[in-house]
Amino acid sequence: MIKLREMSGRLIAICSLVVLVIAVVVFCFAPLKEVQYSERVAYQTSETYYVQESYTVQEPYIVQVPHEKTVQYTETVPSEEYVDIKYNVLDTNYYNWFWTSGCDVSIVLRNSDTEGGRFRVDFHIRLKGGATIDKTAYATIGPWQSEEVEVYYDGAGCSSFTYSVDPPQKKIVEYREVERERTETEYEEVTEYETVTKWRQVPKQRTVTKYKDVTKTKLVSALDYLSNY
Repeated sequence: MIKLREMSGRLIAICSLVVLVIAVVVFCFAPLKEVQYSERVAYQTSETYYVQESYTVQEPYIVQVPHEKTVQYTETVPSEEYVDIKYNVLDTNYYNWFWTSGCDVSIVLRNSDTEGGRFRVDFHIRLKGGATIDKTAYATIGPWQSEEVEVYYDGAGCSSFTYSVDPPQKKIVEYREVERERTETEYEEVTEYETVTKWRQVPKQRTVTKYKDVTKTKLVSALDYLSNY
């Protein structure tokens, strides 16, 4: 009986030891506790990037193009000329001398101009008897002045006479309008085009590998959990 009791006690002790060992093993190694952890995971995605690209455009610019044209215009030009001084004959007369054979012939000449000068008078005298003679006289007469211009002939009386007056001349300047032509250069704005190279940023796509942190869960032993979490 005593031996039976001893065997039962040993058996109980062995069983208790086995249970204890199993419990320790389960506690240390069996995955019993769920925990979270972070893991870097690679993934691929599309990425936009830019490159420099040249291109050409037609751009306008302005140029000045000359062209000639004929223009008519009026020009006032001076014109110099010499004209006779104006005069008037106020009186004519001849007188035959009574004391001898002879006569006086005269005219009264008036300068009716703004300038004076030396007048020439040519007399053509018809004498009594039919003969004719010519006589010339000079007189300097001022503006708006009058003077008797006289000649005489000694040898016969006069029956009639004629005369001609040669007045002095003066210079006058007159202005007149003259139509003229000239060539002028005008400039016209013309739009032209030139090829210009420019640059621009062009978007493109490429595939790249990136990494991200992903939260996951796993089962750890109680010992690992108590030691590390």
